[in-house]
Amino acid sequence: MLFAINRFFIKKMGGVIISGKSHLEIFEGYVQSEKIHIIPNFAPSYMFISDSDFERKFKNLPEKINILFLSNMIPQKGYLLLLEAFQKLKKEKKLKFKLNFAGRFDSKEEADSFHQSIKDAKEIEYHGVVSDDQKRELFQLAHVFILPTMFFEGQPVSILEGYAAGCVVLTTGQSGILDVFENNMNGFEMIPGSIDSIVENLLFIQETQNFEKLKQIAKYNLTNAKNVYKEEIYIKKIKNVLGVD
Repeated sequence: MLFAINRFFIKKMGGVIISGKSHLEIFEGYVQSEKIHIIPNFAPSYMFISDSDFERKFKNLPEKINILFLSNMIPQKGYLLLLEAFQKLKKEKKLKFKLNFAGRFDSKEEADSFHQSIKDAKEIEYHGVVSDDQKRELFQLAHVFILPTMFFEGQPVSILEGYAAGCVVLTTGQSGILDVFENNMNGFEMIPGSIDSIVENLLFIQETQNFEKLKQIAKYNLTNAKNVYKEEIYIKKIKNVLGVD
């Protein structure tokens, strides 16, 4: 009955706005194709790094590659897989990274367990639930944003924020993510649920000879974000669909 009611009203809609092609199938058979408008999400303006700050971040080979995981601290988002993958690295490989976690836990028990797991790991830091200013700083210091999610993602704004902050992105090929992410262009795609895939990518990005490639990808992400994922571009597209100035 609910399906029939939804279909009745959806067919009468003047238009539908979706964030990516992966959502088209939801409305197939209900809404005419010319009434469906694809407008991707945007990164907040305060997240965009300046060209000078970008060049400073990638000017020289850093002593440590700065990696950021920022999301809900739930298993489906992959934070435990990332931790286990990092712990599998040899000591000399771990020393080449600074691994940052930020986000909210669902329970005190999960938070306590995570704190216990990282208490002796000098290369790992948990920043808790961060403010907008703290988030901006974490992103702009990061060389790599990582989201090894197994969740059925829509279109994570955190990935667009990673682009805006001039980061290489490591993530999985969830349908909504693939609307805004291409392997070897925006970063590197990992296999969902695979610790070995995370390890493989961590080993790749810490190799000295690959740093220039990381810089090229990060620069592309920043430039593309300025051209596609800015708030004013999003608003303009929404106004065009609505037919307002």
